[in-house]
Amino acid sequence: MNRAFVFVVCGAAEHLNMLKESYAWLLARTQYPIFVVTDSKRNEYPIDYPNLIDVKVDSSFNHHQASIYLKTYLHRILPSNMLAVYLDSDILAWNDNVDKIFDEYVSPVTFAPDHCKLKQFSSYAVNCKCLETFQIFRNLVEHEIKINDIYSQSNDIFIINQRRLLMDLVANEKSSLLKKFRFYLRYFLSLRRFKINEFILDKSSQLWYDASGHAIMQNVSLKKIAHKLNLRWNILKQEIQLADGRAVFVDNCDHLKENIESKFSIRIKQANWQHWNGGVFLFHTGQNLFMQTWHDLTLQIFSDPNWKIRDQGTLVATVWKLGLQNHPMLSKTWNLIIDYNTSGIFLQDDGSFIIKGVKIFPNFIHVYHHFGDTSWDLWNKIQTFKPK
Repeated sequence: MNRAFVFVVCGAAEHLNMLKESYAWLLARTQYPIFVVTDSKRNEYPIDYPNLIDVKVDSSFNHHQASIYLKTYLHRILPSNMLAVYLDSDILAWNDNVDKIFDEYVSPVTFAPDHCKLKQFSSYAVNCKCLETFQIFRNLVEHEIKINDIYSQSNDIFIINQRRLLMDLVANEKSSLLKKFRFYLRYFLSLRRFKINEFILDKSSQLWYDASGHAIMQNVSLKKIAHKLNLRWNILKQEIQLADGRAVFVDNCDHLKENIESKFSIRIKQANWQHWNGGVFLFHTGQNLFMQTWHDLTLQIFSDPNWKIRDQGTLVATVWKLGLQNHPMLSKTWNLIIDYNTSGIFLQDDGSFIIKGVKIFPNFIHVYHHFGDTSWDLWNKIQTFKPK
């Protein structure tokens, strides 16, 4: 059986540029063909690849809808009788083991887990207003932080990057209950100064300094901010919460689960199920019940105002409709999500990543948010691993 990788892209230059980067990484590390599926008339500039498939998509769809249409219909677009690996255009082939992903296939499809669970993803798939509610309170909290920490308002790239590094280190120090206990024990046993790597906290002023002695961050009492804003403070979780107990800085609701049941009559029996991420997956081309069901359900939400235009919510529905909720998933090494908005991510010189205290040697990395952002230190270090 033939094997191949496939990307889907159409529309804005931003996405075409991402494809150019990810295609180059993969081309240097695979022996298999790479297909690119597009609707060329939608593209901001012409693209040319050896295995380009041009598909005219219904003009009533916007570019985002067209990309999703193509992605979920790949089983019919690609040559039949092929085992294919789909890759989002923000996926980078990290090492020379990438072709081994084909050995991971378990029929009918094989996906990797997402970086969060269903409740946290929910409000990104449906128009339930929860994101807006969370954002209102986040804005209030962040406003208070800015008032109390003047360094948080700095436009100095050096200070921004130093602050980010410090927050990554703190997140790593608190990545498990045991590590969190050790962190606070070390803090309380320290006298006037508390140190994390090259950063030093003056406990009396609660100011953080870098190795050169520059002040970069003022510790702020989130507990005091919570009380000022009439929000809850959870002392055990060390987090600000809404009145219903949901954390202000963690999206959390059941509205996707409810919308799947009301629209498709499909019951999700695990409220916080580990859903799949659509960035990397294996599938057979030709007749494929899973892919066709995913495609059909996705088209049904395009005109439904209760749903956001995404394919991942309907992916959840498809999995449960076909009884695949316990189906084997790829390990995180095949789709390691590097999220700009997640603290505690470190790239080591040996090519491994430490994410919240766990060391992982990935095969593909999924650079989620800020792909190509040269003001992001981590992106710049990722570039040093680019194949020549």
